Amino acid sequence: MRRTVYDYDKAGIKKILEYYRGGFSIKDIAELTNLTYYEVIFLLQKSLSDLDIPSNYIYEEIPDEKILIVSDTHVGSYKENLDYLREAYKLAKELGIKTAVHGGDLIQSTFSNVNKKYINEDKQIEHLLNEYPTGLENYILLGNHDLNTIKKDDHYLIDMDSREDFHIMGVKRAYLSWQGHPISLYHTCKKYRMPIESLDTILNLRGHSHVLSKNSSTISIPTLSDDLFEHNTGLPGFLVGEIHDGNLRIDSYYYYKDSLRERPKILAKKLNSK
Repeated sequence: MRRTVYDYDKAGIKKILEYYRGGFSIKDIAELTNLTYYEVIFLLQKSLSDLDIPSNYIYEEIPDEKILIVSDTHVGSYKENLDYLREAYKLAKELGIKTAVHGGDLIQSTFSNVNKKYINEDKQIEHLLNEYPTGLENYILLGNHDLNTIKKDDHYLIDMDSREDFHIMGVKRAYLSWQGHPISLYHTCKKYRMPIESLDTILNLRGHSHVLSKNSSTISIPTLSDDLFEHNTGLPGFLVGEIHDGNLRIDSYYYYKDSLRERPKILAKKLNSK
């Protein structure tokens, strides 16, 4: 089982500080210490009063004009729909997209609605690693279902992060820089207590609700599962984001009667110069 922040004594924290002051990136330190990205930041925050929070909260710089945005795939649930997921990735490739962001609940865990074929976490993660579409780099925020699994045993986090195209950013909240503009991902996780401060962003993407909605620059990402069909509360789908010539645009795609349809331009705004 890997170490967590709660296992670190003064000597362990001192070593992390040596790495940080020696020029190692947060991601490098996480790999060297077998901690998660945000656990390293948490320990540095507790030890350094002059830690540059905004720059160190950014997990990755995405230079692409377009990105795929998905959430709540719930792989391992009987409501999962990998055909929808594959169609989303197929469209992304046709649009020249190379990067996807995931808003959480990658797997179902052992909540209700588990498919009997994937009744435990080991089978679900094996199913995920074998069946999740390839061809894009995936920046993944973990949600409450994922957290339920890794709190049982930390090795599940290592297993989920074992595909080269999977980049697990943390739990509950994560930040990316998209063409130099910060964006956030958020997923409600009541059991997660590690503080992650809010930054000013151009776009806030939220998982967990399953239903597409928009409020100013905050968008709730629809689920890519059959959950909404079962409850007749909306349509499953995904988003495509684009930054071009200083303009941000988000389009929505959804499934209705097994056909893919577009709901264009659910958000458009002019961005300030960097």
